[in-house]
Amino acid sequence: MRDFFKSRGAQFFPTGRAALLVALVAAVLFQLAVAPVPAAPSPSTSAVDEERGLELIVAAYDVLQDRFFRPLDSQVLLGAAWDGARRGLGAELRSPPGVAALQLVGDRQADLAEFSNQYRALLAAAGPGVNGVRVAMIAADAMTDSVAEQHTAFLTPEQFVQFKASLTASPAVVGLGIVIDGQRAPFTIEYVIPGAPAEQRGVLEGDQIEQVAGRATGGLELAEVSQLLRGEAGEVVTLGLRRGGQPLEVAITRARFIPPALRMRLLAEGVCYMRLTQFPAPFFPDGLIGRTVDDDLDAALQRCEQGGAQGWIMDLRGNGGGSTLALAQLLGRFMDAGPISVDRDRVGGRYEQATDGHLFPIQRPLVVLIDGGSASASEAFASAVQEYGRGVVVGQRSAGALNAANVLALPLDAGIFVATREVFTGRLEQAVDGVGVTPDVVLPPGSDPVVVPRVAIDLALQPPAGVGPLPAPPPTPEGAVFSEPELRAALDPVQLRAEDAELPEDAIIPGDLVLDHINWYASDSPNLDAGRQRGLRLGWRGSLLRWLGRGYPPTYAMDVQLYRDADGAHRDFREIYEPDEPRNPSQYRDVEPPITLGDDTRALIGTGQNEGRVVFAWRRGNANHVVVRTLVPGQPPVFDGVVRLAQIADARAAQLGR
Repeated sequence: MRDFFKSRGAQFFPTGRAALLVALVAAVLFQLAVAPVPAAPSPSTSAVDEERGLELIVAAYDVLQDRFFRPLDSQVLLGAAWDGARRGLGAELRSPPGVAALQLVGDRQADLAEFSNQYRALLAAAGPGVNGVRVAMIAADAMTDSVAEQHTAFLTPEQFVQFKASLTASPAVVGLGIVIDGQRAPFTIEYVIPGAPAEQRGVLEGDQIEQVAGRATGGLELAEVSQLLRGEAGEVVTLGLRRGGQPLEVAITRARFIPPALRMRLLAEGVCYMRLTQFPAPFFPDGLIGRTVDDDLDAALQRCEQGGAQGWIMDLRGNGGGSTLALAQLLGRFMDAGPISVDRDRVGGRYEQATDGHLFPIQRPLVVLIDGGSASASEAFASAVQEYGRGVVVGQRSAGALNAANVLALPLDAGIFVATREVFTGRLEQAVDGVGVTPDVVLPPGSDPVVVPRVAIDLALQPPAGVGPLPAPPPTPEGAVFSEPELRAALDPVQLRAEDAELPEDAIIPGDLVLDHINWYASDSPNLDAGRQRGLRLGWRGSLLRWLGRGYPPTYAMDVQLYRDADGAHRDFREIYEPDEPRNPSQYRDVEPPITLGDDTRALIGTGQNEGRVVFAWRRGNANHVVVRTLVPGQPPVFDGVVRLAQIADARAAQLGR
């Protein structure tokens, strides 16, 4: 049974510790160096607060022990939590003397029992008036920090809220929605953000700004023009423009808008310049016009062709990372080779990752710009382009922060990033974490991160010999995998709907994703070629993933997987492999299904990377249906919710004869 929820639903290449809170809103992922804590919920500590705080610490401890990509020492983790708790009490001038030190022995459960007993004693000795929730969060942060890994971090409730908001797009800003080229007159509008106020008033790329609110711009610097353009939402500013030699006056009302992660412009030299600020989850609309980031890239590349571009520049400078899904989709427009990265975990798993298989029909020379702020997914993108000779990497050495992490909700509305896999480059399997990607062409320190380097333009027009578009991959047999419209038509009627949510506030579909290429099936296999061959042999036609719920990760997810016939669906459902077929260690364990549905039923509880997930799956003919629930750490692995949703979805399938 294909497990698309293990890495593809909530896994990221997060920004490393160096980016820290500066990138909290600007990038999709971030982590913590100094943990601010929430204000005290009340002036006194109760036994309830104490136990809720201890529940948080235990949940974070279990997540680290179960999911981190290498085994961790309980003495180090709980010793750090203990020190953090004492620091938290000391900050409130309530650090009590006379509490015995921890006696940790290196046994996971015994040490946790010792810590729990002594933690209760510590708070009791501190007396009334202590903010137990605050102390617990400081302890959980100290414990997480002791792992000393760039992608593993505790998030306070405030930070977790900001992270979830950042998943959908860049932060909202107030303005007109234009990007200006040049430091002094003539000031040309190089980019108009789709859906922003300027576009709504008909402003076009290429327009020159001659006046702002009646003031001529001829003798001004860019900073002065930018200051004139700024203001509060709802205020009107009048621009005097020149378009095609003719003057034009436009009144624009400043408003709040969300800039997209990707923007594009055609340079005068005939090079298409694209700047990507993050890798947002591709099942969320990006920006104002409702397109996902991969749709934005397709539209940009189409405009490049219409404008006669002869080369491409992808600017990843300052891009701190993001979704593994987005990496597969965006890189997949430029190359279809693999693996693009290789992941390894604590139980000996090897996971080769592929692009999504949607290569842009016309390929041009490619230059990738990076700097010290390029991290994680940006480094995976750049290293793949470099190792396969697809393009030239220009700039400064990247951040050296590349591992894959899951983000999980914790008790008390906190969250945690935990690195579940070490990530290596795809072709040479070299480490990037702590090392970085060295550019093929190094720019001098202090290079302006806004200016497009001349050398990048030249290389996009005349790349070195042997560097450029790769040979087309072998075609997938005709009809082997269905197209996105075919899969939506077949599978959407049996998928979850917003009204299926148990609670009204959870009646929301954050997004869905159609997997319509054999590369999607093969990714996460120990060997991509073997994974592709298995998918073709079993007749995998594609699948539709959907998430349900308001939280993050959403509480529920469903995957409906379509096959050529019932035999292929059965063999994948029951994980029947050929004797010499490579496979990774299972990170689920089967339990007795609470009910039976369709032609075959399985119930599974996650282990390792999937700890904290429960899965109910059933096969109906040539389709496998999988409902997954992501639990808050500490919740018992009960099947009530997933069974209820499975029954709803299966009733639809039965009614439609599917």
